[in-house]
Amino acid sequence: MSRPKPALKPSTTPISMRLPEMLLTDLKRLANEQDVPYQSLMKVYLAERAAVERRAQAVAADQGAAEPQAVRSAYAHRSIVGSTLWESRTR
Repeated sequence: MSRPKPALKPSTTPISMRLPEMLLTDLKRLANEQDVPYQSLMKVYLAERAAVERRAQAVAADQGAAEPQAVRSAYAHRSIVGSTLWESRTR
């Protein structure tokens, strides 16, 4: 008699995202240089950027600022993904 398999939930959620071809090429090149899958590298970059945003919001809240704009620039992430996202949001 075999045991029933537990109903495990996947630890990640699949998403679909459109990226500029040049950005995807850069990400794949960077991932190749670091010998990691490019999607794993993207997850790291996104997680780092989210942490930057959370820190900026926390510092802004501590300072009583309504918008963490000035604080955010102090924590600006210099990676390709971070700077590309940041530049596109501030235009």
